[in-house]
Amino acid sequence: MIYFHLEVKMENQINVGDQNTQQIGQNPINQPTEVQVKPKFNYWAVSTIVFAVLFMVMVGVFAINYVKVKNNRTYLPSPTPEVSQTPSVVKQQPTGVPTAIPTTNLKLEDFANKEMLGENDNYSVYLINPKGGDTPEKTGELIVYDKKNKIVVKITGAFSIFGSTIVINDKKGEYVLLSTGTSMSRGIIPLSLAKKALAVKEFCATSDFLFYKDYVIYGNCDTFQNRPWEAGQAASLIALNFKTGQEKTITKSDLTHQYGPTKVVGDTLYYLDTFVTKEEDWQNPDNQKTVSKTYSLLSL
Repeated sequence: MIYFHLEVKMENQINVGDQNTQQIGQNPINQPTEVQVKPKFNYWAVSTIVFAVLFMVMVGVFAINYVKVKNNRTYLPSPTPEVSQTPSVVKQQPTGVPTAIPTTNLKLEDFANKEMLGENDNYSVYLINPKGGDTPEKTGELIVYDKKNKIVVKITGAFSIFGSTIVINDKKGEYVLLSTGTSMSRGIIPLSLAKKALAVKEFCATSDFLFYKDYVIYGNCDTFQNRPWEAGQAASLIALNFKTGQEKTITKSDLTHQYGPTKVVGDTLYYLDTFVTKEEDWQNPDNQKTVSKTYSLLSL
């Protein structure tokens, strides 16, 4: 019995020793310790990268747009100056300064068969290739000689000239008027030097002429039987547009009124109104009255 107990005890001690040996061999002090380090997240580095990428994208977009705009501008046509639709004030040209000198190589020497009809300080007008012989009325072509510029303008068409011829011009070198006929009847031939032809159709006038822009203002050939003189002329005032041929009556004569233009100052026409109280007063000059009136030419 004692023997068995001792064996058991020794066996137990041996087992305890083995366990201690195993525990000593597995002591964590003698084994290397594994330390797991968690990686840190660097927010500044990521932010820098993100902003750098965005900046590069923006630079790329800007560069692409710049190239497109530059290419579009390259193919755009040159800008055309705008023309304002608001009418501007046309200043009258100084006296004797032509605005439309026609181009021509003609000379007076080129026309051997010519006859002077009339002249003023600026122009001479000739009838060339006249027909009619010794009759009061002659027919032929016209040439106008610009004395200042020494230019000959041949007018298209044939014209009939009767009586004496008075030459009038508009002081701008654009129009020349030929007043032909007698003291009782004056026909007006309006010539356009730029067109080298009639400006508008011929008309009748009994007064002096005033010029305003593209208009000529004159007293026409209206007549009334209650006037005691010759054919009874009693002029109305007419404004004739050389460009369009349109006539406008500024003021109309009647049994007791007649008119005559005097001057144009700026945009204002000055004219005379001669009138009587009763028709029979035309027989006595002392009963006739004359007053000066004005008319705004801006209304033409």
